[in-house]
Amino acid sequence: MNDLRAGFLAEARDNLASIETACAALEREAADPEAMRAALRLLHSLKGTCGFFALDALEMAAHATETLLCELRDRRRRATPATFDAVFAGLDDIRNCLADPDTAAGDHGAAWTAPRGLPGFATRAPVWRVWRLLPALAQDLSRRLRKPIGLHFEGADVEADRRTLHALRAPLIHLVRNAADHGLERPEEREWLGKPSVGAIRLSARHDGRRIVLAVADDGRGIQVQQVRRKIVERSMASTAEAAALPDRAVLAYLFRPGFSTAAAISAVSGHGIGLDVVRTTLEEIGGTVTLDSTPGRGTRATLSLPDEAGTAPTMRPRAFTAARNAGDDPIPANAP
Repeated sequence: MNDLRAGFLAEARDNLASIETACAALEREAADPEAMRAALRLLHSLKGTCGFFALDALEMAAHATETLLCELRDRRRRATPATFDAVFAGLDDIRNCLADPDTAAGDHGAAWTAPRGLPGFATRAPVWRVWRLLPALAQDLSRRLRKPIGLHFEGADVEADRRTLHALRAPLIHLVRNAADHGLERPEEREWLGKPSVGAIRLSARHDGRRIVLAVADDGRGIQVQQVRRKIVERSMASTAEAAALPDRAVLAYLFRPGFSTAAAISAVSGHGIGLDVVRTTLEEIGGTVTLDSTPGRGTRATLSLPDEAGTAPTMRPRAFTAARNAGDDPIPANAP
């Protein structure tokens, strides 16, 4: 019996990763029937087998999460950010139960015995809650652009207010897309330049006093700052002398102005600034700032700084997640460098 139980728990941990992938797909597109079927099938199987091994807390967590997804499928619940936070809180409970199945298992375990619309969860969360969308995005970009892309994460357990994380989703997705599409060179060009054929996009998070600082950096071609200076002058935004006197970071700040950059204007970066005004506006709405730093031939780094008050509510333990790589998926622990 012990061998059977151990085998079930090992298989359940593997299946949980597949459930998380399916739920991340649903968060991007709630009407994805294949992802919904996959998540519900695995959750139902997990729940059904728990009774045989008397894993009551695990069974309750799986049942509650399955119920929530069924409500989404049947359109009895809206696909809002709060709903998916609840879904992933349920998956966190399942993970905690699997990690220690012989205890009460899960900080929310007791709550599952009075079904509620949404599982309780803290007002703060680690940044991997927003980063979890990015591996699938990078995988899709890698396929469409025919560029091998490696994602690297640092500081995934850094906590922030959930509302802040919700606001960061679109800017981070946009910055990763820009890095992949316009920052990273094609593999043959990278090899000719002596770079690894797999382009790297690195996401990091850290606290700096009462602010949270996130960065999206690539090791691609970088931005030709002199071309941006010329465009500033062409658009009569500054005189030649004024543009020449601007520090590089101040020059790059012009890329955040609506419609400033186009492929025709800055061919070396092919639209690196398209939509960056939306990133800046979103950050400003939540009291944040964004800056660009770039070195031609070495890459570009976008740094996002936001106000963040220290929270006291506990959050779930960070989980591992998968980064998109050309040679297959590679698990990256949440605190990996």
